[in-house]
Amino acid sequence: MVNTITGATTRNGINFYSYSDFSYNHELTISKDGEYAGTVFLQTEPFIVGGHCMGIFASKNYKTMSDESKLYIASLINKVRPMWAGNDRPSVQKSRLEKLELELPFLNNEIAFVYMESYIKALEAERIETLEAYLTVTNLRDYHLTKNDEKVLDRFAKLSDTKSRVE
Repeated sequence: MVNTITGATTRNGINFYSYSDFSYNHELTISKDGEYAGTVFLQTEPFIVGGHCMGIFASKNYKTMSDESKLYIASLINKVRPMWAGNDRPSVQKSRLEKLELELPFLNNEIAFVYMESYIKALEAERIETLEAYLTVTNLRDYHLTKNDEKVLDRFAKLSDTKSRVE
């Protein structure tokens, strides 16, 4: 079973799971219409594209692009979300998306993938440092679950396990 990505903006766009012999992986998806039209996610697990979204796939020349570079590009596309607003319902049109021009960093007339990767890695490190500081201040850094806590979490996991439910 693979993730089926739709226009949902929670859980990275994953709405349900499907059986498929073909799937994509490590590509971007964009929600196509509705209030959150233009929201972009990086999919790091096998997926297929469902309704109300589109895949944004790297061209042959950039198939080896790192996830960090794709996250950088996703953030640029997310910044222009207001451009998809329409008169009644926001909508991303494939033709407009294909013509979208993004300002990518360049070095020596080449796209600076190393810069994009370093930038995203620095942001991730900063967020982890902030989280670790929060956990330390709130005394949650070295907590241990009781048997009862583990039971409650197991029960919750079973309730939210959509893979085992029939959709």
